[in-house]
Amino acid sequence: MYPGSSGKKLIDEQIMDDLSGIPGLKALTPFIYKTGKAECCGLSKSTAFIGVNEKIFDIFNMNLLYGKGFSETQIASCEKVAVVDDEFAMETYKRENIVGKRVTFVISGQSQEFTVIGVIRSQKQGLENMMQVSFPNVVYIPYTSLNEITGDSKTDKIAISCFSPESEDLVANQVVKMLKQINQISYKYENINGYINDLKETVSLVKTFIKAVAAISLGVGGIGIMNSMLYTVDTRKRDIGIYMALGEGRKSILARFLAEATIVCLIGGVLGIVMTVAMLSGINTFMELSLKLSWGTMAIAVTSSALCGVIFGLLPAERASRLDPIDIISE
Repeated sequence: MYPGSSGKKLIDEQIMDDLSGIPGLKALTPFIYKTGKAECCGLSKSTAFIGVNEKIFDIFNMNLLYGKGFSETQIASCEKVAVVDDEFAMETYKRENIVGKRVTFVISGQSQEFTVIGVIRSQKQGLENMMQVSFPNVVYIPYTSLNEITGDSKTDKIAISCFSPESEDLVANQVVKMLKQINQISYKYENINGYINDLKETVSLVKTFIKAVAAISLGVGGIGIMNSMLYTVDTRKRDIGIYMALGEGRKSILARFLAEATIVCLIGGVLGIVMTVAMLSGINTFMELSLKLSWGTMAIAVTSSALCGVIFGLLPAERASRLDPIDIISE
């Protein structure tokens, strides 16, 4: 939530206490944004500082890797503690777990030393890839500590979460209505979950399209395998007739050609995986991404290739097993 027209900082702790009593509201935090620098290990990096309270993990979906979040005591006592992401940790100390390390933050021209109490999974890379812009490192600190540094006692923005996704707009409207009654100015809100849902729908549509293309590709490839195997049966009729004349059974002939079709498809599947891994490696190198092909996806690809060989190799194998050795040899 933020002011609709005025940027005045009018929301204090008393107002936030009043808002927390609204039915359906799960958690609430101030959301104070400041830019500055982080100085550590001889580096000076542009950083976005976000002042929040102990409810931040109940509001935003953040994956805590090491350490812990803020406590009520740390917020109340304006402790100089921080939660950073793993990308920040790697850039400064060359490892992810830097809980307990001290970093100097320069905010509003003042230098303060903070202790890292938690490390979260970075959310910056996904935003940068989606929006094609570069973001600074994001560091979360107690809003009371940030206010102490800047000299402010109030904020203009807050973030909330709700118990039920269905009631988000209703609760948000109640919050902005109460804020307007208290401060006599209009407020607006943005529902981040709405953006996430839109993104999920887009990703789902893309996945459906990719699956459809993959199914068509499998069908075309399978028909190609079947035609190749039928041609192989025709060119190897004499060999098949000799095998049968020497006592090889029809089931053995069937299994022989099924195995051949399956092996051909498996080789194609493995080559496809190798080419995909090589392409992802190249993309990661040139675009500085971290795309990976999971073992589960590889297993599905190999299994699908084998099934494709069995399904589309069945007709040629059946045809080979039903050949009459006398007719073949007499040709």
